[in-house]
Amino acid sequence: DILGPVYVLNAPWVAVKAFNWFQTLVPERFSRKLVLLDGDGTGDPDFLELVGESQLKHLLATRVGLLSGEVDGDFGDTVVSAGDSLSKCRDLKRGERLSWTTQVEAGDADGWLGVSDIISSAMVIFHPELNSNQVEYEVSLEELPILASDGEVTREYTAERDCVITLCWSNDHSRMRAKGLRYHIELAPSSDP
Repeated sequence: DILGPVYVLNAPWVAVKAFNWFQTLVPERFSRKLVLLDGDGTGDPDFLELVGESQLKHLLATRVGLLSGEVDGDFGDTVVSAGDSLSKCRDLKRGERLSWTTQVEAGDADGWLGVSDIISSAMVIFHPELNSNQVEYEVSLEELPILASDGEVTREYTAERDCVITLCWSNDHSRMRAKGLRYHIELAPSSDP
């Protein structure tokens, strides 16, 4: 046996159903080597035990839709739809500093509906270091409302230890209008030797 088990996450439900039917036609030795999950794997206790919840969270937090041609850029102009949000993930090593600048564009309806705004937040997931008794834990940075009238607003975070940070610009509070957003993310290397 050269091939170990292969897990496919977020498989379409049609593919999962077809595969389950197909499994009855092939030898069990082969069918055990391929597992299709219709979710992200967090709901399958056997898969979580095999992969580890910490590693799965890290993989899910840092994925980018490379197959669909998306590139997880460090800057851009975008529109965050009503009730939606934009997220960007970055790996940080101990001592690295991440800064992100945000500017909300004024909207055409600001005179009637109030100043355009977006909520900036960040979630940091610290992973346990090898050969230590540390446990994985998460820290949320304070939510900060950013108004179009604020101009450019810069936030920063310096990593205490290796971690993954997820930056979020939320327009969940707005059910009627999209918001124009300009962002720039910059990573400064650690000054530690």
